[in-house]
Amino acid sequence: MFISCNKDCGAGCPLEAVMDNGTIISIRDNPHRGKYMRGCAKGYRMHTLLSHPDRLLYPLARTGPRGSSKFERISWEEALDAVAGQLSGRDAGTVLRLGGSGACEGKVHNTVTLTKRFLSGLGAYCDTKGSYSSETTDYMKGHLTGTRNVGIDVRTLLDTKFLVLLGFNPRDTRFGCETEEVLKEIRRRNIPAVLIDPRRTASAGLCGASWIPIRPGTDAVLLTALLHEAVSSGYTDVSAVESYAKGFSEIARWTLGEADGIVRDPLWAQDICGIDARRICDLAEMLMTHHPAALIPGLSVQRTIGGEESDRMGLALQAALGNIGVSGGSAGCGQWNYGPGISVSGIFQSIEGAPECGYIPVSIWPEGIDEQTMVYNVGGNYLGQGNNVRGSADALRKSEFTVSHEQFLTPTARFSDIVLPVTMFLERRDLRTSNSELLLYSEAAAEPPGEVRDDYWIFSQLAGRLGYGEAFTMGRSADGWVDHILESLPAEAKEACLNRGFWESPQRPWTGFSDYIKNPASHPLPTPSGRIELNPESYQKASGSRFPVLKLPEGSAEFPLALITPHGRFHIHSQYSGVKKPLDRSLVMHPLDARQRSITEGQSVRVRSLHGELTASVHIDDSVTQG
Repeated sequence: MFISCNKDCGAGCPLEAVMDNGTIISIRDNPHRGKYMRGCAKGYRMHTLLSHPDRLLYPLARTGPRGSSKFERISWEEALDAVAGQLSGRDAGTVLRLGGSGACEGKVHNTVTLTKRFLSGLGAYCDTKGSYSSETTDYMKGHLTGTRNVGIDVRTLLDTKFLVLLGFNPRDTRFGCETEEVLKEIRRRNIPAVLIDPRRTASAGLCGASWIPIRPGTDAVLLTALLHEAVSSGYTDVSAVESYAKGFSEIARWTLGEADGIVRDPLWAQDICGIDARRICDLAEMLMTHHPAALIPGLSVQRTIGGEESDRMGLALQAALGNIGVSGGSAGCGQWNYGPGISVSGIFQSIEGAPECGYIPVSIWPEGIDEQTMVYNVGGNYLGQGNNVRGSADALRKSEFTVSHEQFLTPTARFSDIVLPVTMFLERRDLRTSNSELLLYSEAAAEPPGEVRDDYWIFSQLAGRLGYGEAFTMGRSADGWVDHILESLPAEAKEACLNRGFWESPQRPWTGFSDYIKNPASHPLPTPSGRIELNPESYQKASGSRFPVLKLPEGSAEFPLALITPHGRFHIHSQYSGVKKPLDRSLVMHPLDARQRSITEGQSVRVRSLHGELTASVHIDDSVTQG
C-alpha cells in the first residue's frame, strides 16, 4: 500500500506499507522509487506509534491545574460544544493560532492550512508568523534575492567538483529522500568534499568528507575570509560579479579593509573561528581551483546571533567563485534545496471573503497571550521550542482557554483545557509535495484507534456549530478533497500517483538562478534592482546594515564552553521518544575539556548558563571540537 511520510523533516519519501490482515507489519521503500530515493529510520518505524500505549484515544478535559497532566475523558459532543462555546461570539482578534509543523506538506491534511482556514471563518484572528526552523534565512533571502527559490536539485551535486557541507548533516536531518544516496555516490566518484562543523557528524562519512572543526556561530567569519582570498588573489572579476550582484564591489572592498581598515583575511579569522589560517588558505585554494563547487549550508548556521550574515556572505562567496546558477554549484545561502516545486492547489488557507488576520512573530508568541486570549494549538509543541520555557509555561497558564489537537500528551497539551485526539498520516489519505520536485500519494493504511478523528473532521464539526460549515468544507469530505485534487492533475500525474505512489516533475534536475545568470536582463529577480542585492536598502530600512556585522556568541571566564543541541537521527524533537531507541541524553565532550575538569566517561554532570541548567551523563569523544 502506497504511503508518503509526512513528518516534520519535510523530506517526502515514497514508501510502502506492508500489510497482514489489515495490520501494518513493516514499512519499506516504494518499489517504484528512483535510483537515489530512500526512506529513513524515522519513517520506517512510524507504524510503531499507531498503537503506542501513550497515544491519546479519547477527548480530554482538564481537571487539575494547567501543566498537572490531570484530565478526564469526555465525549466528542461535550468536547466540541465546549470549544465552540468558547469561540462563539468571541472577538476573533483574541484567538491565537499555534503549531503547524505536525503535517507540514499535506495538500489536505495540512495542520497549518486547515487551522488557518478554520480560524479565518471567525474573522481576523491572530496568527503566528515565521518559523523556529528557518526564520533568519527566510527573512534574509527575501532581501538578498527577492525569492525563497534559491536552491538546487540534489542530483546536480553529481556535477560538482568540490562539495562543502557547512553545518549540514543530512544523515540526521534528511532534507529530501535522495540526499543521503547522492552523497554516497559523490564518495564513490571520489569527488573531494569537506565538512565544516563543530562536530564530525556521520554525514562526513556519507561523502568521504574531511573535517574542519569550527567554533560555533563563526561561519560568517570563515566565509568572509574565504571571500577575501578570492578577491585579493585576483581570481574574482569584481566588476563582472557586480553586473549581477549589486553591492558586491562594496563587500569586496570591505573584506580588503578599505571601508574601516580591518583586513578580513585568514590571519584575522583564525583566532575567531578556531581554524588555522593556513587551513583557511588551503580551503580557499580548493574552491578557486575546483569549478563548479557547491557550498551547502545547514539551517544550523543561521540559528545564532547574527545568523543573517552567513546567508549574505555565503551568497557573496559563491558569486565571487562563479558557482551560482550552474549545475554542480549552489547559491550558498538559504534552504539549499528550496525550488519552485510542483504547482498543485490544495485546500485554501482562508475561507473566501475572510478578512486578513493580524500576527505576532513566532519567536515571541508568549507575548501575544493575556487573560482574554484563547490559544488554538494544532500540530505543534511550542512550549519546548522557545528560548524561555518557564516564560512560555507562564503564558499558557495565563490564557483564558487553550485547545490542542494532539496524538500524545505533550508538554503543550498538558497546559490545555481541551485536548482532541487526532490521526497520524498512516490513517488518512492525502497528497503532498516535497522539495525534491515530487508529488506523492498516500493511502490510508490503518484505521484510527479508539475515538481518534482527523483535524479536518474536527474543524468541519466546529465550523458547522459556528455557522460556516459549508464555507469551510465547500461540500467536500477530506477524501472528497483528495479526489478533487487528483482529478485536477494532468492525466500522467494522476496515473503515476495511483499506480506508483508518486509523480516526478519532468523539469528535473533544476538549478536555482540558472536562467537569471545566463541572462540577467531577460530574467530579472524580484528585487528593486532586478539583481542579487548584497547590501539591500530594504534590509537597511529594517534596521539591517549596509556592510556585514559579524556578531559572535558571547563567552566569559565563568562560562568558557559552548553548548550546541543538534538533531538526532532516530527522533524528531521529542517524537519517537518512547519507541525502541530511547532519546540520547548524553553530553558529548572533547577529551581535553573533560580532562581539565576531571570528568570521566559516563559521569553525571550539571550544565548551567545564565539562562538555565540541565543534568546529563558525559560521553567523551573527539568528534566534537575542543571548547
